[in-house]
Amino acid sequence: KIWNEPRAGSNKTVMVHISNLRDKIEAALPGESIIQTVWGVGYKVDK
Repeated sequence: KIWNEPRAGSNKTVMVHISNLRDKIEAALPGESIIQTVWGVGYKVDK
């Protein structure tokens, strides 16, 4: 659980933000996969 407040948006909000971050990182650092998905847990940042 990230926030202690009632949801104010879609349950895919975090996923969309992660996707946007991945796009920006890929544009700046081609070929880098810094944000990894850990199924059943969430995300982790390498490096």
